[in-house]
Amino acid sequence: MLLSSLRKSIQGHTQAIDSFVSESMEVLSNRPESMEEIGVAGGRYNQILARKPEILPQFQCAEEKNRLLRAVAGGGMDSLSSLRAKWDKFELVMESHQLMIKDQIPVFA
Repeated sequence: MLLSSLRKSIQGHTQAIDSFVSESMEVLSNRPESMEEIGVAGGRYNQILARKPEILPQFQCAEEKNRLLRAVAGGGMDSLSSLRAKWDKFELVMESHQLMIKDQIPVFA
């Protein structure tokens, strides 16, 4: 019963993190085509940046719970490693988005 509860708790964290990352990647993948769109993209980027500190503790909590699950049950949830890779890609997309915005500004100015 406790192991099932622990697994469900980890799944809840991973679903919230995955949703945030997927939605953010979709927003960041759009290339602005005007100064107005650059402004909108900058605002959305700032919203994502503001939510990141809320999501990171969930990641840490899921990893801690997964370590506990692994220690107690002999195996953890494999989905965390793929989610970590997705998070790392998200971090790179955030950096490249900022560079792309900086490159776009002179084009429309």
